[in-house]
Amino acid sequence: MASVVWTAREGMERTLYQAVEQLVPASRQEPACLSYVAYRDPAQPRTIRILEIYTDRAGFEAHAASDHFKTWGFGQAIPALETRDMQFYETVEP
Repeated sequence: MASVVWTAREGMERTLYQAVEQLVPASRQEPACLSYVAYRDPAQPRTIRILEIYTDRAGFEAHAASDHFKTWGFGQAIPALETRDMQFYETVEP
């Protein structure tokens, strides 16, 4: 599971939103994707948080190598960012 926090540079919020609007449905179609949810706090309009759950680490790596992530993530969202943070977690299940 990955928890991602993207904060847009001042004036680049719309660019970030547009990229995320494209990434969400495309990412949800990936075979290893169990959940891909983007959300934001209205009090922090420059920040988007994304919770990504894949079947395994290889699924996440396939996501990062996908054409849609190359286009919308590396090509549009990431260049618009002021800060970028990603944390990986393991689920605790019986």
